[in-house]
Amino acid sequence: GSGRAVLPLMLYVVSFPSYRNPEDERCVSTWRQRFCAPHAETVDGHFTLVFGTDALSRDDLMAHVSAIAARTPPFHVALATSLIWPEDGVYHLFGVPEQGLSTSAGLHDVLYKGQLEPELRTDLPYLPHMTLGCSTMRADAVKQQEEIQKALPIVMDIGALELIDTSEGVARVASIPLGCGA
Repeated sequence: GSGRAVLPLMLYVVSFPSYRNPEDERCVSTWRQRFCAPHAETVDGHFTLVFGTDALSRDDLMAHVSAIAARTPPFHVALATSLIWPEDGVYHLFGVPEQGLSTSAGLHDVLYKGQLEPELRTDLPYLPHMTLGCSTMRADAVKQQEEIQKALPIVMDIGALELIDTSEGVARVASIPLGCGA
């Protein structure tokens, strides 16, 4: 062998928004860099709809996502509030949509039907969000949250689902446009 460890295939389905206002995109990018959002250096702000899975091959996951995307119309998301989500000693700062919340949650639920159903985590509720920062200090997270809250709402459009492979870094495998809702 090459001596290199072979990392397991880990596929995600995310949506990268199009920002209505270019200044909002700059704000999100700046917050993610300044506030140390996980993976801010390698992946832009996004909404995760299917979390890392190796249950399906790339082709099978792409076929599954494509069928759902074809019958899902593009939609708007407006980040209206920020939320501190404590987990394992880290305070994650989430931008949470008001407009688009139920559509995002519904899309997550539909994506986890069929072959992905066994992968659905039922121990945590799904909350559509964009990670904007994190801190090991609650007081820092609160300061970050106050700054972010002043700039909200941020309005975005979701027009595609992206298949991401994280087995070697972060690679966009496919962009699957949303359809007309037929």
